[in-house]
Amino acid sequence: MSDILETPASTSSKMSVKTLTHEGVTWIDVENPSWQNLKEIAATHHLHDLQIQEYFSKQQMSQVEIEKEYIFSLLHFPTYQSENTKVEANKAGIFLGKNYLITIHDGPDRKIRELFNTCEQDPLQRAHHFKNSAAHLLYSVTSELLSEVHEITSAINQELDAIEGNVFDNEMSDAYQIELLRRKILRVRRIVA
Repeated sequence: MSDILETPASTSSKMSVKTLTHEGVTWIDVENPSWQNLKEIAATHHLHDLQIQEYFSKQQMSQVEIEKEYIFSLLHFPTYQSENTKVEANKAGIFLGKNYLITIHDGPDRKIRELFNTCEQDPLQRAHHFKNSAAHLLYSVTSELLSEVHEITSAINQELDAIEGNVFDNEMSDAYQIELLRRKILRVRRIVA
C-alpha cells in the first residue's frame, strides 16, 4: 500500500493550519499536512479515512465523493513555475460541509492562500466570498483555481503564437521550442482531464 501513497510533505516544509469564521461558516486551510495532522482533522469533523488516504495517493485523477454529512473532492490543477518555465501538477483536497470548508494542499498554493489572506484581512471581501454559505466559499476557491488555469493557457498560447510567427517567417527554426511548448500543453491537459 505504501507504493501508492505519496510521502507527506518533507520536514523542511512547515505544516500550517489557518482558520477563518464568518457568519457561522468556517474555512480551515491546511498547507503541507502530515498524515497525523489530517487524521486529527478527520476525527474532529467526522471525515472518512479513505479520503485522507486518497489525498496522499499518487493517482492524478480528480474526483468527487458525496457522503452523508459532506462532499469530498480531490482536484488536480496545473501551476506554472516561472523560474524554470515548467507546468507542474498540484492538487487540493476539499471537504465541503454544511457550515465548513476544509482546503488541503501541499506547498503554498498561491491562489488558495491569496484568497484566504484576502478574506482574513478585508472584511468586505470576506463577506463577499463567504456570503453565509460554505458552498459559495467553495465556488470562490474553485473560481480562483480555474483563473490560474486560464492564466497558464493564455501564457502558453502567447508563447505558441510567438513561435509560430518565427516559424512562418522562415527566419529561424524553433522546432525545439515548439516541442517544449507541446509538452506543456500535454501536461496541462493531463492535469485538468
